[in-house]
Amino acid sequence: MIDCIGVPINVTLTERVVAEVYCNDTLSEVTEFVTTSPLWMTKSSVAPVAGSTTQFYITLTWTPVDDQYGPQVGNS
Repeated sequence: MIDCIGVPINVTLTERVVAEVYCNDTLSEVTEFVTTSPLWMTKSSVAPVAGSTTQFYITLTWTPVDDQYGPQVGNS
């Protein structure tokens, strides 16, 4: 999935990314999200969605600075 999100300079963006496992194996889980993110974007550890045995999420947080104005594709 590719998405474009505009974020004002010095404003913090927090996004949750959720994935669902569709395997028949009840022990299946998501262990890693691979991302291409702007410099200084932080990514949380993978965690289960409360109340679900098949959904897992990460939280991405980023506060762009002046020199990050414009597209930030593939910077890290």
